[in-house]
Amino acid sequence: MIIGYLKQGLFGGTDALIERFISWANDNGYYCIEYNNALNNNIKVDILLMPTSSIKEYSLLRVRGEGARRVIIWAMGHGAFRAVFFRPDHWIKYSVLLKPFTWFIDIFLSRLIDNCSLVFTDSVGMYSDLKKNHIEMLMRFGSDSIFPIAIKTDPMVSANSLNEVENFRFGWVGRVSKDFKLFPLVDLLKELNKLNFQNGFSFSKFYIVGTGDGMPFLQNFISSERLSFDIELISHIEPDLLRGFLKENVDLVFSMGTSSLDVAMSTIPSVIVKPYSSVDSEVIDHVDKYRYVFESVGYSLGEFDGIGNRVIQKNKNLDSIIQDFVSEGKNLLGYKSYKYAMIYDENIVFPALIERMGKVRKAQVSVFYYIGIAFFFCIKGAIKLFGRRYES
Repeated sequence: MIIGYLKQGLFGGTDALIERFISWANDNGYYCIEYNNALNNNIKVDILLMPTSSIKEYSLLRVRGEGARRVIIWAMGHGAFRAVFFRPDHWIKYSVLLKPFTWFIDIFLSRLIDNCSLVFTDSVGMYSDLKKNHIEMLMRFGSDSIFPIAIKTDPMVSANSLNEVENFRFGWVGRVSKDFKLFPLVDLLKELNKLNFQNGFSFSKFYIVGTGDGMPFLQNFISSERLSFDIELISHIEPDLLRGFLKENVDLVFSMGTSSLDVAMSTIPSVIVKPYSSVDSEVIDHVDKYRYVFESVGYSLGEFDGIGNRVIQKNKNLDSIIQDFVSEGKNLLGYKSYKYAMIYDENIVFPALIERMGKVRKAQVSVFYYIGIAFFFCIKGAIKLFGRRYES
């Protein structure tokens, strides 16, 4: 089977997951090729795999008559499909104005589902993107619409035990981007600063492993804030070295998405942080924003507030996270995190995804929908350009 693929083109979990699938597929007898390269070399792919963020690019290709025979779209995360078109909060704030386009998107979703061309990484994301009639359609095809974020798993090797004085070391792993990760990280540092040296608890160091467009803001915050702990910034650690680094140097790690699973595979207690932007920061629940990864429901590794959350998560405040850490201990929580992460083993997820690809119908979703999507993005781009010129 020749599998074409499109990627998001940004550093982060989406492209990391696509790349992980490519590596696994090539190692297991499948041939993977970037779709534009396939077109340039006149190679016909059997199926095209892409994230929701590539819908815009593929729509333009489809309009030009360069579509694939079969397509499977992998929606990764909370509201990933609808977020392609508008910011999650805009679907709620401007629901009346967006009603005609919402109708169009709902029909497009129905066509994708009927074609077996849409899958999700978690049930939270699925329920936030789909309406009741979509869910009923999915149920006709069985329960194979959830394919969670897949990771390479390792035999369990316990991390170093806490040192005798229990002077803990904490950390963050993942992008430091303005979209929805920067402000949760900054708020986390503020909360930890308040809790440090309270009720017999203390920690001395906080590692931040990752980079992104939010780094200037973060560095300014660190230099201006009076923090009671040291911060070490590490822009990048190679994936095959990250787990070893965490085992040796960190006792508890905060993250989102795929990073939370990489941490868990290190047998380090892994805490999921709620994502939000600077705008959302004014309206979200700032108390219960955290949970241990093994407390997650429906394969979700982080959810936005107020976007069709039908799956209730066991989020809690930071003080409760710290109390659990102190009372249960690093080793037990690290073991629970590791055991949970094992269900995301790529040798379980990817074979199932290959099998699901075989069910995708060759009958194309009408080009009419892709023309509509391409037209929408052209109009949206023109409005943004006009807005910038007007402001200047």
